[in-house]
Amino acid sequence: MSIVRTSITKGQAKALATLSIFSSTSAAFGPSIGGFLIEAWDWPSIFFVNFPFIVLSFIMAIFILPNTSQGKVELGRIDFGGIILFIITMVGLILFLLSLEKSIHWWALLIFIIASFLFYKYENNRSEPFIDFDSLKRNRTVSLIYLQFISINLVYYCYFFGFPIFLQQVHHYSEKQSGLIMLALAGFGVIIAPLTGRLIDKYKSKLPLVIGAVFLLVGTALLLSLHENSSLLWLLVIMGVLGISNGFNNISMQTALFEHIKPNETGTASGLFQTSRYIGSILSSSLLGIVFTAHLDVQHLHKVAIVCLIFCALVLVLALRLPGKLRLNKPSQ
Repeated sequence: MSIVRTSITKGQAKALATLSIFSSTSAAFGPSIGGFLIEAWDWPSIFFVNFPFIVLSFIMAIFILPNTSQGKVELGRIDFGGIILFIITMVGLILFLLSLEKSIHWWALLIFIIASFLFYKYENNRSEPFIDFDSLKRNRTVSLIYLQFISINLVYYCYFFGFPIFLQQVHHYSEKQSGLIMLALAGFGVIIAPLTGRLIDKYKSKLPLVIGAVFLLVGTALLLSLHENSSLLWLLVIMGVLGISNGFNNISMQTALFEHIKPNETGTASGLFQTSRYIGSILSSSLLGIVFTAHLDVQHLHKVAIVCLIFCALVLVLALRLPGKLRLNKPSQ
């Protein structure tokens, strides 16, 4: 994100849309390719297939990425203490959430509370903290953008992780078939990404964020209409609506972040932005672990959808309160 911000001065939204297309395409074909690999060579194959791409990425990074500085890596500036406390906090939270289905682990909640307090106090005393809480307090809009992105990813990854399990265990599709069906979820994001980029260049990020939030809310609500005899076509329609929401939200959230930070804060803000993505995906895994532990059926999927509806409403509220106008007319030059 820092490279896009510093190296591309015009049409940044289009550049982000291009990156998102490649990212969404990878996400779209990843489950499908993974399904074929698992069916043909079992699950370890999905890890081995990554090595050629890792090597290629290193080579391309060396020869293609701009050399912006000759600075040395200073390990002393890395907040290892903050990182360790953050890990303990997240592990405590996950262990507590996963215990809600059976016997509640109150000790995990205690670890989470104590670690959170220590993490907050420790970071406030650091000159270069892992997470700058003072900066988040000063820029409330950016803090809410992170919260919105956490919520979006919590909902999206509930479906991205949950649908393959649902398709295989409830509808008894094979890994290969489930992977192909998942194209409906990620594939529509690829189609929508260029349109989102043009909307952002013309109207800024608020309009596409509101559109994406509405699609996310509608798609989640439609999940409640699924029943045991629902056709695959209806499920594909719902997955398509959810995929469209991801096409709007993914790029729009990045540009919304850019619109409310200074250029020299891009690297740090982008790091926290990705941390927000991972927190959302971790929480989604915890939710699925709680709901899908017992016998899996449509009713369990509905429980996930009901929880996700709450976060969808939060996403819509945060999108509407984002600074900016929902301009549908052509902006003045």
